[in-house]
Amino acid sequence: MDEDFQRRLIEKVYPSEMQRLKQFGIDRLEKDEVLGIGTFGGIVLPKGNKNYYITNTVHNLLSLIKVNKLDWSIFSKYNERKYTFIFAQSRLLRIVFRDTSIDFFCLFGRRKGR
Repeated sequence: MDEDFQRRLIEKVYPSEMQRLKQFGIDRLEKDEVLGIGTFGGIVLPKGNKNYYITNTVHNLLSLIKVNKLDWSIFSKYNERKYTFIFAQSRLLRIVFRDTSIDFFCLFGRRKGR
């Protein structure tokens, strides 16, 4: 993900906040707006990320997995805290594990002309 794409993505999610940030600087934003932009930026930035490509075969078999109860604390033992799953169907799922939360970011793409 290049910097221009990251910037456009953040502007799409936070249009008015990013406009005010450009015009007036960070002082004109509320604390929760700065936190929102920072959190979203931390999700979309590739730093500290581990990527996995999910093939069509794996994707089709995922529906066979049944989970009754998931203990999210199992992820706390891993060194990597950000994972990106890239699907063949132009989809991307990024998961960021934080001390107090788990953030999910889904991106659905489509090919030009479709």
